Amino acid sequence: MGLDILASNLARDKRLLEKALKQQQEAHRAVLASLEEWKALNEQKDETITKQNAQIEEMMMAQAALEEEIERKRREVEEAVNTERANLEARLAELQAERDDARAQADSMVLASDKLSQELVKVHEQYDDATQRKKAEKADMALDEPEAEDATQWTKVEEREEQKVKTSDMETPCSLKLSVWKEPGGRHQLRAQEAGAEETRIALEDDLVQDLDSESPWVDLFSRVGLSSDDPPRIVLSQLIGEKEATLPPNGTAVLCRVHRFDAWRYYISGTSLATSTMSDYIITRDELNTDDAVSSAINSGTEGTELLEVLLGKVSFQDGGDGFYFGDTD
Repeated sequence: MGLDILASNLARDKRLLEKALKQQQEAHRAVLASLEEWKALNEQKDETITKQNAQIEEMMMAQAALEEEIERKRREVEEAVNTERANLEARLAELQAERDDARAQADSMVLASDKLSQELVKVHEQYDDATQRKKAEKADMALDEPEAEDATQWTKVEEREEQKVKTSDMETPCSLKLSVWKEPGGRHQLRAQEAGAEETRIALEDDLVQDLDSESPWVDLFSRVGLSSDDPPRIVLSQLIGEKEATLPPNGTAVLCRVHRFDAWRYYISGTSLATSTMSDYIITRDELNTDDAVSSAINSGTEGTELLEVLLGKVSFQDGGDGFYFGDTD
């Protein structure tokens, strides 16, 4: 009975051991299969790594070749740039020499041109003066001779005993006796006389009379009377060159400016500050104009209209709340 029990236990243990052995064998087979799979995967990875290493080596070789080529190209470009710089510097030196020669020739030509223009202006002024004197003499003769006027008589329309004309601060103040006369034919004449001097008579064109202020035409006319730049000065009427809003130094003041001309070398500028409504006027004389080469050259070359207006306003400054307009250096 004891042996049977022992045999039974041994048989049971055998079955358990056989079962455990079978499980271990299956686990071993599974581990072997997994190992084979890992071996195959490792071989694939090794092959991929080998290929990638080969590609990396090829890329490194290509990069080295590219860097070498870049360095060679850089040296070539530097050499080309240095050569081109040397050529440009040599050419620049030649051009500068040509520029200096051309500038010297241009300066001499400008001087000659300015002298010629000044002489031409003088000739024109002399011719204009002679023409105006002849016209004035003819007009005086016509006014003094009743037969020449068809026996008509002039009638005084307006008179101003002490009319101050516009002068600069450096000039002696001047007052004139002004009067407007009209003859039955409709013509008008301005007569002006300074104390102790001969009377000046200026025929008024119909266009000028129509252009005067409709409410106060003769006040407007008298305000246009001024002096020429001649020595001695003549009594003349100003002409409006133009009106423009300009930003003037030294403080960038916006000013509505009006510029009138008495003759080629004398101008009257008036204006109002748009910021403070300050009004100012100024006479630009021949002496001031001759101090500025750009302005004198423009006048000598016959500049007119808007272009002349721009030139003059480009040389004018305005001190708001101070002296108003002044001409010349704005520093």
